[in-house]
Amino acid sequence: MDLEYNKIYTFSDLREIFHLPQVQGSKSTSQLSEIGKKYLLTKKGRNQYIIERELTELEKIDNIKYFKNREYIEPMIYTMLSTSKENSITMDMHELMEETEIVNKDFNYIKYHIKECSSYMEQTEYGLSIFTSESEPMLKRIIRDILYDMEDRQLIKVNEIPVVAFKIYDYDNKCWFTRRKEITSDKDIQELLEIKRKVLNELGLQKESEINYANRSHFRDLIAKEYEAEYFYYKYNIVLNKKDLTLNQNCDIIDLKKSFNKYIQEKVGKSKQGGLKTLTQEEKDIYIKYCIDTSQDFKLRERKK
Repeated sequence: MDLEYNKIYTFSDLREIFHLPQVQGSKSTSQLSEIGKKYLLTKKGRNQYIIERELTELEKIDNIKYFKNREYIEPMIYTMLSTSKENSITMDMHELMEETEIVNKDFNYIKYHIKECSSYMEQTEYGLSIFTSESEPMLKRIIRDILYDMEDRQLIKVNEIPVVAFKIYDYDNKCWFTRRKEITSDKDIQELLEIKRKVLNELGLQKESEINYANRSHFRDLIAKEYEAEYFYYKYNIVLNKKDLTLNQNCDIIDLKKSFNKYIQEKVGKSKQGGLKTLTQEEKDIYIKYCIDTSQDFKLRERKK
């Protein structure tokens, strides 16, 4: 079988094209990783992949960094899930990022309270906004891809739960709070489908799968706008195959988290991609200290105005 770009292949097809041996478990992931280091490989569904093109030399270098991130995160997720006392866990993406200590516990709060937190740090709102919006997308993508790869291997079942969040003013206590609504009923799901269809039409698209990863945040923002809500996101209900997950639990999770957090600090500190290149090293060092470094906790999320 010859390789054709932009054609849907199964994993078995890819093995045949690249003359790879039949393997199981983590070795299968390694085979996909090797292909992804050389080609723009996109997962379109369960056991469905598209190779869009061969990567440029610069992209190949960046991809090596991506898979290094993955080597840290995957065993942490294995360990976290296999040691759960329940048969399922439910978390949103920011909770997963905190649990794996990719970012610290203030990161998500800072992202949504830029004015307050930039003032506390004695930095500009623009700089802090650039830092939070540019530093998290690849990390979120890694976790999401790993979850669905684990689902492909029947280690977990991932159920996405759409959530819409509204900012509500409490006149009695004179403060704002967030009310979240999970979209689970048939009526609510129908409304969400209609909203998604409308947003896709406005973007000139036919399918949600046509939205590249970099623009997914914008797509969710447009959905939230239709609801007249603050934001729209997904929670992940993960049902565990605990017997087989335990077989992959083979790391010291505490040391791994510390090591990975230091690596992320260094990576973000050196990054020149996107808007991060507009920040000085001094600015990035301050943002890293407050948003990513897990060795100290400033507890900005607990501060009151």
